Amino acid sequence: GSFMFKSWLCFYASGLAALLMISFVLRINQSVWVLLAVIITGTVAGLISSGFIRKLRESGEIMISARKPLRQAIVKTFRNRDVIRQMLAGMSCNAITIMTVPISMLALKRGFQVSDSSALLYSLIQFGSSIAVCLLLGKIADRFGGKKVTATGFYVLYLIPVFWLLVPENFCWYWLIIPFTLCPFGAVVTVVGMHQYFLKTVPKDQQIAASMVISVATGVISGGIGSILSAGMLKIAAMINNDSGALTTYRIYFLGVLLLMPLFSIFLHLLKKESAVNCAETDASAE
Repeated sequence: GSFMFKSWLCFYASGLAALLMISFVLRINQSVWVLLAVIITGTVAGLISSGFIRKLRESGEIMISARKPLRQAIVKTFRNRDVIRQMLAGMSCNAITIMTVPISMLALKRGFQVSDSSALLYSLIQFGSSIAVCLLLGKIADRFGGKKVTATGFYVLYLIPVFWLLVPENFCWYWLIIPFTLCPFGAVVTVVGMHQYFLKTVPKDQQIAASMVISVATGVISGGIGSILSAGMLKIAAMINNDSGALTTYRIYFLGVLLLMPLFSIFLHLLKKESAVNCAETDASAE
């Protein structure tokens, strides 16, 4: 857990630096050639990073797992109830993140008519908050375990719809810092917490297949579910609102999200404690 939060700290710190540099450059010149130069620079950075990735050493158990027939490994994965629980919990966390974090930016821009340049400042706050989260949890994540870390992040996400329900209608820049400080606590912590839980509970000989199954489920399936639910609920909120103001539409939307969140949290509570899963594995290997 500590190592992963430190890795994400590097990711967000470099992302914040890049975002500041891009903002500075685009304030000077916003021509197509400048945008093209930014994209090319990002591509070159990606190629350089791939060179570092190729030099990473993998453990023997992971390499052996990767060489096993994929179909057989996936079938074995679906027979593992703990992996299925992780998949459902990860899908729930990702779906709720999609329904709260991006829509918060929409609520800021459309609910308060905030310009793109001002919205970018709130994105910088979000990056800064992500760095603070990683610094904090990098020191204590291993004391609590992946399940508790994930649950903490999920319950912080509850505060985002509550904020949008209570926020004053008049634009107040410092009040609107709150949701973009909370978003990383939910989005980053749930992702890292689930990875921490995965590495603690899934045997190494199953990790390749299990990670593929969970990644597809949490990325593609839950991404689709979250997007469809968000779009549908926004349309329903707009119909209920009946042109009473954009902010009212988002208040109705976030009320719906708040009512849905306890249903998604059920899958999180189905996760066993890391120690219980490890004991079960030990008993199975002994048999």
